[in-house]
Amino acid sequence: SQAYWQKSEVDLYNLANEAVEQLKHKLKVSFPTITVEFEPGTAKAYVDRDKVMRVFSNLLNNAVKFTPPGGYITIRAHNETNFIRVAVEDTGSGIPEEELPRVFERFYRVEKTRSRDFGGTGLGLSIARKVIESHGGSIWIDSKQGSGTVVAFTLPRYNGL
Repeated sequence: SQAYWQKSEVDLYNLANEAVEQLKHKLKVSFPTITVEFEPGTAKAYVDRDKVMRVFSNLLNNAVKFTPPGGYITIRAHNETNFIRVAVEDTGSGIPEEELPRVFERFYRVEKTRSRDFGGTGLGLSIARKVIESHGGSIWIDSKQGSGTVVAFTLPRYNGL
C-alpha cells in the first residue's frame, strides 16, 4: 500500500536518463536509438522516485522489445496545469488494435512470438498503471500495427509543498 511510499521532489528528466543508462548497461546488444527530449522548463514531479523509475524501466523494456535496432525510442515530456505529461514513443512493430484494450491486464502479453528473446512476465504495463494511478495520474497507450507505439502518462507536479 501507499504507506511505504516515499514521495519527494523528483526531476523526471534525470530519472528518464538514468533509466536509459541502466537499460543500455543491461542490454549490451544493439538496440534502438533512445533520446530524452523534455520541453524546456518542464517542472519537477512529486512522486515516489523508485516506483516511477520502475515505470520508466518497464516502458523502455517494452519499447526495446518491439523496436528493431535502427529504430528510435523517444521519451518526451511537457507541463500541463497540475501534471507533467510524459510519453514514451517508439518506431516499433506496434500493437494490433484488437489487443490494445487488454495490454494493461496482468500477465497479458502481445503475441509472444513478436517479443524477440527478452522474456518478461507481461506485468510491466499493469505495474506501470498501478504506480501512475496511485499517484493520481493516468496512463494510456496509442498504437498502430506497423507504425509504432506511444505510451503516455501524467504525474503530479511538485508545487514546493
